Amino acid sequence: MFPLVTIQIPTYNQKQFIKEALDSALAQTYDNLQIIIADDCSPDYNIFDFLTDYKNNPKVLIHRNETNLGRVANYSATLFNLVKGEWFMNLDGDDYLVNNKFVENAITIIKQFNKDQIAFYKGNTSLQKLEESGIAKTMLNEHTYLIHNKDYLAHLQHDFGFTHGSQLYNTEKAKSVNVYNRNLLDIDYFSFLKCISTGDIIVNNEPVYHWRIHEAQETHTVTPKEYLKRFEAVVELAEVYKDLGKEGISAVEYTRYMVYIYYLITVSKQKVLIQELPTILSKTKLSFQYFIPLLATIKNYYFPKKS
Repeated sequence: MFPLVTIQIPTYNQKQFIKEALDSALAQTYDNLQIIIADDCSPDYNIFDFLTDYKNNPKVLIHRNETNLGRVANYSATLFNLVKGEWFMNLDGDDYLVNNKFVENAITIIKQFNKDQIAFYKGNTSLQKLEESGIAKTMLNEHTYLIHNKDYLAHLQHDFGFTHGSQLYNTEKAKSVNVYNRNLLDIDYFSFLKCISTGDIIVNNEPVYHWRIHEAQETHTVTPKEYLKRFEAVVELAEVYKDLGKEGISAVEYTRYMVYIYYLITVSKQKVLIQELPTILSKTKLSFQYFIPLLATIKNYYFPKKS
């Protein structure tokens, strides 16, 4: 009746944040929870000593990796080795949940469907953009809709909103497309894209968590090399979407183009256009669509607008 839900909380040297993340997970009104603290061998403190007050809580599993795996590998190892829930969500150790009823509300809706039908429940979705896009959808309540995966992919360019801590995934389906398998800064988003291929999506507009911005985040270290790895992830995405027809093809093309645009922006900001130009040209595939932003980048690079 009430499936086990896992909240995995990967962490590394986040002593000042981790208790707030854990307390926010424990504050969920849904009772059948497994909460995993997955410490990636933090050198600054002992996670077991620091969280000793939680060790007897039956909902909480405190785990420390024997060696440092890295952020994404910690995500993956936690999911594939420790998660027991039929549904799971990933809450980074420096963030915290703000909606105590998120899991309860999600499972209440999910239970209306066959488990195998739903890929994930997605919070923090712009219902206004849903309406403006004209996407086909079924209203479940005034805040929640069911959308078939092909319809979602066909409207991917509308950007209905994505925040990585706002997804409750079908664990079996997420594993089936090998989520968290690349060391990418935004592996959360590419894993989300892959999961779209596995079933229908329930979207809800309620806020779920607070994404904390601070100087230690890897978000501040994006490089052109990072974007080249994203092109490789798009190739994998094309394989995942191969049975999804024209909707899958259009979603892959859109994702590749957006990776290219952000790649150009990063190259321009870091003043490495000349060094990266051969690689940029190799990504255009002689397409007019790709040459236009490249020419604009070159113009702005050599003739920046005066402020």
